[in-house]
Amino acid sequence: MRLLMKQLSRCLIKIFCLLFGTKKHRGKINPQRIKRILLMGNDKLGDTIVLTPVFNALHFINNKIEIDCFGYDASYDVLVGDRRLTKLYRYKQDFSIIRLCKMMRQREYDLILSLTWRKGLREGLLALWGSVRKTVRVTIYRKPKYAPFWNKMIRVPNSVYHTAEKYLYLLEQLFEINKPLPVVMSIDVRSEATMRIEQFLADSSIEQFILINLSAGDYEMTKDEMRCWTKAQYVELISRLLQTFPTTDIVLVSVPKDVVHARWIQAQCASQQVHLFPPTSNVHDVVALVSKADLLISPDTSLIHIASAVGTPTVGLFSNKGKIETWGSYHVPNRMLAASPNDYRMTPLSKISVDSVLQATLELIKEQIRSSKVVNK
Repeated sequence: MRLLMKQLSRCLIKIFCLLFGTKKHRGKINPQRIKRILLMGNDKLGDTIVLTPVFNALHFINNKIEIDCFGYDASYDVLVGDRRLTKLYRYKQDFSIIRLCKMMRQREYDLILSLTWRKGLREGLLALWGSVRKTVRVTIYRKPKYAPFWNKMIRVPNSVYHTAEKYLYLLEQLFEINKPLPVVMSIDVRSEATMRIEQFLADSSIEQFILINLSAGDYEMTKDEMRCWTKAQYVELISRLLQTFPTTDIVLVSVPKDVVHARWIQAQCASQQVHLFPPTSNVHDVVALVSKADLLISPDTSLIHIASAVGTPTVGLFSNKGKIETWGSYHVPNRMLAASPNDYRMTPLSKISVDSVLQATLELIKEQIRSSKVVNK
């Protein structure tokens, strides 16, 4: 089936190349002439948060630009009500895409910008069907066979590592800009979510706390050693943190399907200072919880990007060096640890020792104490 889909993809692209020609756009674009832009990003929650510097940068270069964006199943809720966006589409891979393209054409975009490397045929056709005559379609460089769908493809050099920096580099190459772009991630912390988190902290008598995330996205923590630390490692880390900081509380957070493992870890720690945040699918509650934490410890998942967006210091656990360079914390105090620190091989997260995580946490806390960003231990 997969081979059949690839063959169909190649056939559609060849037919398009024969029937249509896409005029290439040369030179840079004056951002003051752009009234309306559509951003097409990745479909994961964390990837969407990494896209937020683009929202800020576009308004920085032209505060009158209307920004529309796709919201996928995993990321739609976090973007609802975002003040930087004029319109948010709910994207689904079904026949509703026909209606979606019609809505896109009605908006008459000056620019459609794709910031994803994957799904070249889907993104190309969607950009084509959703554009009008004046629309300039631009994408991060992808395989040449997809070039007919785009007026411009911009290659990002290998020397630009972090995904957010890649996006900003693309904007610098696309627009006529004479000033540095802002480089921060940001996300709204909803007042109603903040109230719920403050109530949870008050009910648990928590003031200062370290937030430990046990889950890596949709993966069950005991079934994917590439992305998850072991339960025994979490228990040892928490016990040693409590020995070092006897007045500090620990809050555990996990996805609903990992709650059994989370309760086991809490029970093994046998301390009233170890609290389990009730598992929730409400992303705004998670954002508010991360924003209240003094420090986050987490495997490679969306919480690391949420922490970057709300300014929470972070200790991140990654499978290899390349993942850190591309998806690590961004412009917040951090320590990023790799299971394979000297190369780009995928290595089980359990290879990161408890000692190294504890040392990174202590260093980061001391750094924050010195800068007065964390209350004295």
